[in-house]
Amino acid sequence: EATRSLPQDVVEDTEFLNEVKQTSEDIGVTEEMLLQVMVMEAGPKLDPAQKNLAGGSATGLIQFTKDVAKEMGTSTEELASMTRAEQMKVVNKYLKKRLKGVEKPTLSDLYMAILRPKSVGAPEDSTVYSKGQSFYEANKGLDTNKDGKITKAEATQKVIDNSAMFDLQNLLREASTPEERNQVLIDTGIIEAEE
Repeated sequence: EATRSLPQDVVEDTEFLNEVKQTSEDIGVTEEMLLQVMVMEAGPKLDPAQKNLAGGSATGLIQFTKDVAKEMGTSTEELASMTRAEQMKVVNKYLKKRLKGVEKPTLSDLYMAILRPKSVGAPEDSTVYSKGQSFYEANKGLDTNKDGKITKAEATQKVIDNSAMFDLQNLLREASTPEERNQVLIDTGIIEAEE
């Protein structure tokens, strides 16, 4: 179930989840993939008014910049005042445009449609941003091997790791005793079971 690790108010937002389902069908990805990239961009609360955590002016579920918002016929201010479901309609329009002609988008193509549309369809080892570019500086946390290049594969791995960490945080939150928390950490391979 794609909603297993989302906050209760998101899980109960059926209008939003219906739009997620519609968008995933329209662009040919799973609902979980779509939710993964939105959690990566906006955080687990999926706040349509979420400002860029790195201090930029991007806003919303997929961190629309002012230019992209304008291209979609809106503004970051309007996007911030929308409900999740309303903003998903704009996300749908954006992703359909960026993924046009891509038969079966992968998670990395979906994330590139947001992070760096020119990299949609590119090989996994291709460079998305390099040290010295302003977008590299804004996204240098994605350069996991610290070689001065963010590859498509590195960026996508961060999406996967982020959603796994979010799942882990929820599992730990649901565990009510130290023994249960230990068992979660053993089950997920974070710690070794004592002999």
